[in-house]
Amino acid sequence: MDRIDFFRQAIDKAMTAYVEDRSHSQSFSGLQFERIADRNNNRFLLTLVGWNDDERIYHLIFHADIIGDKIWIQEDNSDESAASLLEQQGVDKKDIVLAYYPDYHRANTAYAVS
Repeated sequence: MDRIDFFRQAIDKAMTAYVEDRSHSQSFSGLQFERIADRNNNRFLLTLVGWNDDERIYHLIFHADIIGDKIWIQEDNSDESAASLLEQQGVDKKDIVLAYYPDYHRANTAYAVS
């Protein structure tokens, strides 16, 4: 398996694990997790959508792209770090970029700068 395929599978597994861990919670009753994977462009999103009584819910949980030879986490609104979820799937910290931080801040993390 090549590196990009490994990253794709790791992201899919991380999204699936996140959903499975929360799918039985009453907190998410009436809401649906959506795993969105654009494999041609290496873009992956996990969202939560639906209705809570009269309130429309649309929440981006996390967005990750494969850019070059790294996974770029563009947004992370999860209650468990998306980077941690990827690490649990065997992705090394040096292969993950926390894109929502500026370069100077990324340099102070255990993850890749770019």
